[in-house]
Amino acid sequence: IPESTRGRVVVVTGANAGLGFSSARLLARAGARVVMGCRDSRKCAAAAARIRGESPSMVVDTLVDLDLASLASVNAFATAFKSKYSKLHGLLLNAGIMSPPYTMSADGIELQFAVNHIGHFYLTQLLLPMALQTAKMSKMSSVHITSVSSMMSFVAAALPTRFLNADNMSLKVLNDPEDYGKIKHYSQSKLANVLFAKELNRRVA
Repeated sequence: IPESTRGRVVVVTGANAGLGFSSARLLARAGARVVMGCRDSRKCAAAAARIRGESPSMVVDTLVDLDLASLASVNAFATAFKSKYSKLHGLLLNAGIMSPPYTMSADGIELQFAVNHIGHFYLTQLLLPMALQTAKMSKMSSVHITSVSSMMSFVAAALPTRFLNADNMSLKVLNDPEDYGKIKHYSQSKLANVLFAKELNRRVA
């Protein structure tokens, strides 16, 4: 992590465990102000306390719960962030789920696609204007938005499935319980992460 990270505001989703926790800790250790986005506020607070316990100079913050399966929750988190912060230097879109039984999100979307892709897509749309303005005001060379994917995205790219045909992509196909496969739908959500990152980079550039 470069020295230039010091003093920057970075949001990390899924920051209470696994890769998200490790990333939040490393960013805080490098001097960033890390805003932890977690579904469970108690687990988030405990994880933040663990990081702060390593050094009083490490700055981590928790806001409202961030449930990526609910667009209303994503909106509430973004609103809370914008009410407290005026700058955003980076987004680490890390949170995700893998291979649950067929389930629909609060918004009527297959759960893995909702959490792994749609929730992060919406969070980015809500916070991107602030990130772009921060980059402009600080004369940064780029906006740092990282979408964590998986090697399973290559599996999705090879699947002969209707969903991956751009001409036929629809919620009707995605949400079809008869077409549901735990690994297949996980792979599709991870491919969506890659496609989203590539298109976002193209548009921002």
